[in-house]
Amino acid sequence: MDLAIDRNKPKLSAEFWQIVTGRYSLQSGEIGVHFMANVALKNLGADSIARDWKLSVISSELNTIETNATFIEDGFKLEIGSETATFTASNRLEERTMTPIKAGSMTAGWIRFMLPNADTEAFMRARVVLHFKDILGTPYWLEKDMNEGIGPPTICYYPGSGGNPFQKSTV
Repeated sequence: MDLAIDRNKPKLSAEFWQIVTGRYSLQSGEIGVHFMANVALKNLGADSIARDWKLSVISSELNTIETNATFIEDGFKLEIGSETATFTASNRLEERTMTPIKAGSMTAGWIRFMLPNADTEAFMRARVVLHFKDILGTPYWLEKDMNEGIGPPTICYYPGSGGNPFQKSTV
């Protein structure tokens, strides 16, 4: 096995730290599935950004869905059980990965996708694939079967992901 690291090319890898899903409904009447993930990126090659974030949902019950990330507005609130998470610009994975990830380091952040008209129960039996590219356009992906290991949402802060959206304000 060749353990040498090519420092001339990026070598990114990713993992899901946390996934939160649920149903949404907009004032326009649109309903669908909301998918948010706290994703960590590690770089063992040359410094690189990560870009072109997309999500594919693969299911025999749903048509294959491919969508771009949905912008997380500064101050975006998400109810998780009886708790409310408040996200800021510093939590956005897309923003955090536009600054080069140095060789031998990692960064993390939250990314959001809205899947209009998707059925929640069918989505929870689907496979999701998170796609992204490095600075050279090399594609990477991260897969997750939604029916494996997704229990009730847990309030959990992971340092390095842009601040704690679960922090309660004290007045």
